[in-house]
Amino acid sequence: MKDPYTIYCVALAACGVISLFVALWFFKLNEKNLSLREKLPRNAFFGVLTAVAAALWCIPHAVPVVPAGLQHLIVPGAVVAAVLAITFLDYLFARTLGGFLILLAHYLLHDSFTFHTPLSPIFAVFCFIIGTAGIFFAGKPYLMRDLIRKGAKERIFRFAVSAFFVLFAISCIAASIFHFAGVSA
Repeated sequence: MKDPYTIYCVALAACGVISLFVALWFFKLNEKNLSLREKLPRNAFFGVLTAVAAALWCIPHAVPVVPAGLQHLIVPGAVVAAVLAITFLDYLFARTLGGFLILLAHYLLHDSFTFHTPLSPIFAVFCFIIGTAGIFFAGKPYLMRDLIRKGAKERIFRFAVSAFFVLFAISCIAASIFHFAGVSA
């Protein structure tokens, strides 16, 4: 599956399904399960998974900008960076999720205009919000914990965040269906 168009369509569908899961997870957030769920930003296991996914995504894109004599150091450098991050960074999942969201927003936004996704301007707003959240989570990872706490305490906020992810999921899944059906803007 090396066709960029097919990869984009599958990525849209996967992003939609994951967004539905996030919406459900956030919707079920409450005071009773807060003590368990507020630990998520510091979760090392999910942080490692997200870091590996982001590294696998980034490494092929680093090859053109790294001098030819240093290209053999890209993978070992990524491994060393991952080990250092796992060892020394607090809020590992929040930071790696932030980086992944930045990559995801850029990818979806770029390809939505490349492949003429229907309603691209609306989709671009969703990508902008996702990317901005990624910037905040990567730079100030405790904000993810604060977001979880606020969602557990304030019902309207919880519903608003859940509604955002449902709308984002609908837009991703609809765009994927439109593209698979051959409809474009």
